[in-house]
Amino acid sequence: MTPEQIAVRYSVRPGYRLVDYMEVALPVYRLNLAAFTVVHKPMPPIEDFILRTIGSGIKDPNEIADFLGLHTSVVEGALTCLIQSDDVVVNQLRGAIQGSVDLTEKGKQTLETSVMIRPQEESIVIEFDGLLRRPIWYGRLQLLSPKQCKEEGVREIQTFQPRPEIDDIKLVELSDYVANTFEKKDIKKIILNVRSVERRQLFYLRSTGLLYKAVSDDQLMMAFAVDGRLSIEHENAFAQLSGLQKMRIVDEVQPREGRESEVRRKTLENLGITEKDLEPVREIQREIESTKEELLKEEVINASVTKPEEVQIRGKIEAARLKLSFSEAKIAEFSVRPLPVYEHPPILEKALSEAKERLLIISPWIRAKVVDKDFVRRIEELLQNRVTVYIGYGLGPDYKGNQADNKVIYNLKKLSEKHKDLFLFKEFGDTHAKVLIQDDKYFVITSFNWLSFRGDPKRTFREEWGTYVGEKKVVERYFEELRERFNS
Repeated sequence: MTPEQIAVRYSVRPGYRLVDYMEVALPVYRLNLAAFTVVHKPMPPIEDFILRTIGSGIKDPNEIADFLGLHTSVVEGALTCLIQSDDVVVNQLRGAIQGSVDLTEKGKQTLETSVMIRPQEESIVIEFDGLLRRPIWYGRLQLLSPKQCKEEGVREIQTFQPRPEIDDIKLVELSDYVANTFEKKDIKKIILNVRSVERRQLFYLRSTGLLYKAVSDDQLMMAFAVDGRLSIEHENAFAQLSGLQKMRIVDEVQPREGRESEVRRKTLENLGITEKDLEPVREIQREIESTKEELLKEEVINASVTKPEEVQIRGKIEAARLKLSFSEAKIAEFSVRPLPVYEHPPILEKALSEAKERLLIISPWIRAKVVDKDFVRRIEELLQNRVTVYIGYGLGPDYKGNQADNKVIYNLKKLSEKHKDLFLFKEFGDTHAKVLIQDDKYFVITSFNWLSFRGDPKRTFREEWGTYVGEKKVVERYFEELRERFNS
């Protein structure tokens, strides 16, 4: 699932609503342990036959070779292994045939089970979750290095705790980890002791961070979706460590929300749109949030019910989905409506695909992770179809991106030079505006960074919310205001 799909699925929690989301990286250590282990594995056929032969009373190596029809060197090699594993001993009893062998007590046990038990010291590599503080195998999920996190613009979640030591590794948890990850299922490995942690490497697990705000007050809550599913364990561990406060996420959200909301409010009022115009839609959105809570609750119940109850629960789930679809269709009929954070990327995608006459985007930042090759290709397709494109960006002389970001800006400049009559690409140098206009159908004014919502490792969490306006006259008026900036 994409971060956007995850945000849509978990847009509400009981008593909370989603205000922002982004790709984050949860800390996972890769540890090299020096450990003492005991390996239980099936007895190789030759060793098994030799043990059985000794058990039947044939104890001279030459006689064993004759009895089994094996070369003496093969029998001697196998006996060496059995002596090393303490299954066989050279017979030292008075009167015994010189060089004869006998079973040890361990060898007698091995003969009964046909399983070899070999103690050994070895190096074991495990993954140790930095927040949950225990070994966890994430299987097919990719772990990112700190360098990859920076290059891909994925924000790192801090561990807040010292690096793992021997005392942090519980033998029971380690044994469970080894049992679940050991590739040879016919071999059982038991951890007796961990002597030392030989090496520690910090990696990160890609996940989606979901920031919620309480409906009744300004209390914030952070959740994490790993492989598309909420991880309550990570959520609880982060909360217990006061992660929101220690990472200063609370400070990121609170001050900026008021300033940006005020700018949007004044812009909309100048266009004749007030909070009263949004209230009917907010009521339906509250219905949607309530229905989503109900739907998630029923889906959780459905995952644990027995067959007879499943039909009834599925009926409730389908009814909730139908109610949700109906409410979402009602909201779409409003020409002015609030736009939650998770609806911004899909509406940008739709504008790139459906614009017929013009497309205007203003975003302070441009990131290569958003404006990638496919994005540029789609802009070029619009230009080939005679769609006029306006893109404005830039916060001033301090504006700078990384090498990939700067290359994207260079490519867009070259494209605008190629299509001077259709593509206006301008660095404003002082814009905090975030606007999207498609044709004369609608505009969205928002706090959402249209062209940099991915790919910035320094991106902060904030309350992202926009306003969708689909009144043709108002769209035209606002477009003309903004076009003056491109022509100045």
